[in-house]
Amino acid sequence: MSLRDAITKVLTEEKEEELEEATNMFTDDRVGFQIDRFAGKGGQTFQINYGRGKGKFIQIPKDDMKRVITQMTKAMNAK
Repeated sequence: MSLRDAITKVLTEEKEEELEEATNMFTDDRVGFQIDRFAGKGGQTFQINYGRGKGKFIQIPKDDMKRVITQMTKAMNAK
């Protein structure tokens, strides 16, 4: 699955699923980037792992993903 497809799936997924373990949504081993979905304290949460083997990650609740993606896109496109 491409990163674009993974983002589209996150943004369009409406139904809350019960998650018992982490599900990999996207992986790019070339640059050490991975997105996993898991059951967090407040519901579904996404973890973005980056930086090959350095243990760097960001956890974002599903309810905040659309806003985070929108703001990150604005920041990347800023001149």
